Amino acid sequence: DNYSKLDLNMEVIRDKKILLSRLRNGKRWGIVPTMGGLHAGHKGLIDKSVQENEGTVCSLFVNPTQFNNSADYNSYPRDWEKDKKYLREWGCDIVFFPSEQEMYPVAPRIELNFGRLSSCMEGKSRPGHFQGVSLVLCKIFHLLPPGTRVYMGQKDWQQCRVVSQLIDDLGFFLDLRILPTVRHPDGLAYSSRNVLLSPKTRPLASLLYKLLIHGKNMLLGGESLEKVKEKILSSSSESAGFRLDYFEIVDAYTLEIITFLSEVDQICLAIAGWVDGVRLIDNVLIEGKFGSGTKMS
Repeated sequence: DNYSKLDLNMEVIRDKKILLSRLRNGKRWGIVPTMGGLHAGHKGLIDKSVQENEGTVCSLFVNPTQFNNSADYNSYPRDWEKDKKYLREWGCDIVFFPSEQEMYPVAPRIELNFGRLSSCMEGKSRPGHFQGVSLVLCKIFHLLPPGTRVYMGQKDWQQCRVVSQLIDDLGFFLDLRILPTVRHPDGLAYSSRNVLLSPKTRPLASLLYKLLIHGKNMLLGGESLEKVKEKILSSSSESAGFRLDYFEIVDAYTLEIITFLSEVDQICLAIAGWVDGVRLIDNVLIEGKFGSGTKMS
């Protein structure tokens, strides 16, 4: 089942060793790691990689070790032929499309712990999630030549922080590029899970972004952290069909809960909730230093 084939100028590779050899050709490569279910957010990452590099790779692999719920794993959107069609149109050079056996020939025993970065928010709601994310990315990163640019989206900000720490701590010679979240006109962040929303409840999903912007505007208007959290929690509870998992205001770098706004250079407002039984996440960042006279955006 492991093969490499040329598909209208885009090579589909299923074997790690073949990918390793293909990328050792002196080119500057960019990679977009995905679990498929491609959408406009992924297109933005691919476009940037094509623009900045001599070659672009996209991985398509629904990683079982990052799911702590088998129902969530089984329901994750999969349309490989559609995904590969998109990648061909977007100018991707190589698709790494491994089997589960290829990525996990034996059951993993190693455990990667990132402290607060992996234990809060998504890590708390989905135990073991970042252990699985970091493990599969280590397997992929080992196949990449030094200097490869890795493209990820801000929507998964906590994941970006974990991956940044992974690259730093394990000494991968890679350049992580984090691009702004791509959104629908109503503010909903593009996500592979959006296709699971019913037409009736799809408009409700934009509530996540609206709550984030409301919280951001309250902070910029001088409201206290306590008041902002209280308002967002009460607003979310008033919306039928929406169930909040968490809303946090954290230091964007350490993901520590903020006590004093004046001590933080960049703030992340992060939210997760269920709409129509579909779990969605989002965040916004606020740059600048509160109380220092610096204009914030």
